Amino acid sequence: LECAGELAERLAPEAALVVKLRYLEDVSISEIARVLRKERHQIRYLHDQTLLELKDQLRDHGFTEAELREVLT
Repeated sequence: LECAGELAERLAPEAALVVKLRYLEDVSISEIARVLRKERHQIRYLHDQTLLELKDQLRDHGFTEAELREVLT
């Protein structure tokens, strides 16, 4: 993903952190919530909204639905 770095830079710092912890470090949503001292539902919402934002940005960069499923699941 050549544009992944660009897209990550556009995210709010907390959103970028949640995505990095979840997908690069394989940290659970519950653990992220504990570390960030937030409720689990707050982190789940931030995570879900961030994925939607990333999907929209990737679509804008020409990704197909099949590619999005492969990248974001």
